[in-house]
Amino acid sequence: MRAWVAICLICLLQSALAQRIAPTIDITSLRLEIIWVEHAELVRIRNRYERSANSVREGALGVSRNRVHGFSILRRRDDGYTCELYVVKPKSVNDSATWTLGHELLHCLLGSYHP
Repeated sequence: MRAWVAICLICLLQSALAQRIAPTIDITSLRLEIIWVEHAELVRIRNRYERSANSVREGALGVSRNRVHGFSILRRRDDGYTCELYVVKPKSVNDSATWTLGHELLHCLLGSYHP
């Protein structure tokens, strides 16, 4: 019984500390392109989009232990939107790369949804 109560308290604490989603855009339809890359290649590609390696490590989403796990680019085209996800390929269910994949997709759909 004590273990069950402890688990419930932990779950409540995590939900209370979670960042709320505040969409800045509302995309309902888009084309999705997923580009699997390794960590080193990911930083080089991201740097092509006019940021230094340090700013990527500090500002990119999907960062863990100073390693970039992914980023997204939303492009408006004549026929709608295209979301490009540059992410490390997940190796297991719920690893950091799996979380990053969902996180970056949400950026394409909702914009800069967190502070």
